[in-house]
Amino acid sequence: MLSIKREHCEEEIITLAQGPSTYVKKYKAYIINGYQFHAKDHELQRNAKNFGVVVEANGGNGMSQNYYGQIHKIYVLATMEG
Repeated sequence: MLSIKREHCEEEIITLAQGPSTYVKKYKAYIINGYQFHAKDHELQRNAKNFGVVVEANGGNGMSQNYYGQIHKIYVLATMEG
């Protein structure tokens, strides 16, 4: 088992190192940091569709590339408290 000396680590790092909780919550829509996300099943019932996403990835060579997709399910993982 890994031993962590708390005086050398921030509490957030210790919490992340412990991994996620087994408790998971599922949502049809979710707002975080000012961004609103909708799952595809939720949007199919609406006139305006908003379940597409794009992620810009920056490579080590200075090039960037966009990846496009759709949100099918939204899960929120909780972390274990340290």
